[in-house]
Amino acid sequence: LLYRWWPGAVSETVRYIVAFVFGLPCVGMEIFGISAYSCSVAWFLLAMFLTHNILNIILKIQDQKLQIVMVMGCVLIGYACAINKIWYFCIPQGFLATGYSYLGYLMKKTKLLQKKIPIWVYMILIFISVAELIWGEYNLANSIYKRGILDYIGSIATGLLFMRCAFFANYF
Repeated sequence: LLYRWWPGAVSETVRYIVAFVFGLPCVGMEIFGISAYSCSVAWFLLAMFLTHNILNIILKIQDQKLQIVMVMGCVLIGYACAINKIWYFCIPQGFLATGYSYLGYLMKKTKLLQKKIPIWVYMILIFISVAELIWGEYNLANSIYKRGILDYIGSIATGLLFMRCAFFANYF
């Protein structure tokens, strides 16, 4: 009885091991002829490790304009890498997450969530978020960007809007 299930158990285990060793964020990738599964939520740890290291290097630069240019370059590199689906160790996700992390750094540094924001900014954020929900398709883990960089910008706008709403809800 054990012999009957043993080959299937071994092949399934190999698929998971390959996914974790190579840090595969999405299902269906094939390495050395082995169809591998996803490393599940562990992709996030790999991507954040890469993001943290990149952001530390960027923040050592004193010129803020150069920092912004470098972060934008990282986002574009991440997007360009994500077009080719055969990347291991969540490299595209790490480069793309650098933009989110840098935005969080700027929000903390400038105390953006505590400042009053004009109503027209909210209207722009709502418009971009609704457009993203209707026409976009963004999945960082699986490198799915239906509208390209516009989906990335839409995800940032939606995140800012949700953070402002959550921060506003804390007042009550």
